[in-house]
Amino acid sequence: MILGYVPFGIISICFLRFARTYYYCAKNTTNYINMKTNMINSPPICVIIPVKLITCKSSNIQECWKSHLTSTYTGSVEFIFVIEQNNTYTLSLINDVIKNVKDNGMSLLNARVIISGPCQTSSQKIHNMLAGVRQCSPNVKYIQFLDISYQIHLHTYENNIYTLETNVENNIFLVSGCPLDVPVSNSSIWSWVLCQFRHSSIVGEFYQPYNGFVWGGHMCIRKSDIDIGTCLYRRLMCSYSDDMTIQNYGLEKGLRVIVPAKNIFLNRVRNNFDIYDIWNFLRRQCFAITQFHTIQGLCHHIILYLCMIVCHSSMFYTTLTILYYSIYHPIYALFICIGLLLTVYMERCMVYQIYHCISFSSVIYIPFIRYLSSLLLLSPLLLLAGIVTLYTPTITWGNINYTRSFGCIQKTHNKYS
Repeated sequence: MILGYVPFGIISICFLRFARTYYYCAKNTTNYINMKTNMINSPPICVIIPVKLITCKSSNIQECWKSHLTSTYTGSVEFIFVIEQNNTYTLSLINDVIKNVKDNGMSLLNARVIISGPCQTSSQKIHNMLAGVRQCSPNVKYIQFLDISYQIHLHTYENNIYTLETNVENNIFLVSGCPLDVPVSNSSIWSWVLCQFRHSSIVGEFYQPYNGFVWGGHMCIRKSDIDIGTCLYRRLMCSYSDDMTIQNYGLEKGLRVIVPAKNIFLNRVRNNFDIYDIWNFLRRQCFAITQFHTIQGLCHHIILYLCMIVCHSSMFYTTLTILYYSIYHPIYALFICIGLLLTVYMERCMVYQIYHCISFSSVIYIPFIRYLSSLLLLSPLLLLAGIVTLYTPTITWGNINYTRSFGCIQKTHNKYS
């Protein structure tokens, strides 16, 4: 009997969570996306975009970069693309986007490319981020970090700076966001599985904006908090995960992170992912949570790790229970199956709602069978990835091998260096 109540409880909680999130998005998201603050004082900012194409998930990276380079922000904006080495293909892609934006009315665009070199003590992404921090202009007050795969809104910079400028008394030190991955047409089932991880993760970030969640793909922070020589800068120099490191730093210092509803960003995922790509992606998500710098960070990550594995893998447990009861108690199996289908349907409705609020195009089709099957595939894969990560201290990301020891990156090895 207990075996039947456990998945039923999980389904009930998930269904209520999805219903609440859907209602929240329907009431709030549309009102924020095109928010314009009309700031009187617009301090200078630097937008740092660490580029490593081998890890890119987007189907059209140049469209993402165009959204990064165009905004309504009235202050001085400096754009820095950071690449690992002098790669002709990467440079031509970046320069083509910069030229296109300049030719379309932004002739004074201040954008440049710098070369960071291979990483030694951190992930390549963090290495590129810190290289951008070292190269930005001395008069910059805020730094905006962006992943290469996501499109942002015209008012994103303006809204972020306004939030930080007007909430000093609330001890807010960072504005983050949430990704929404949506596959392009004719995508493989594995592309859908990757998106399912994001869909399951995004639900929990809407209950209240001051939840401490940090997503490394979008972080707006004061330069004085991450500048050369600061505690955060030194900690990042030996880290694998930028978001986990910054999140733990904020928790330890009693600083607040805000994730406004307007900061949901679209990524149209390429359609050719395979099972190896998904396995490596899930392993990296689990590997990132195993990084910590203090005992408090260790305790926080143990709880986070368990929650991620248990919640994201709930469909796996539920499916096993349905199979068990289909033999011994068909009525129970039918009841649990209906609950599972309703839960998945509600999540699919939520993704529709968010997509239509943030998308630059209103065209999307999410087939229910594909959505359900990818969710069922994600569950056991993530459970297995979580178990393997606990016993495996190394991982490969973007042709670089990382080795962890006592919560920190102890060694990196670039296969092409």
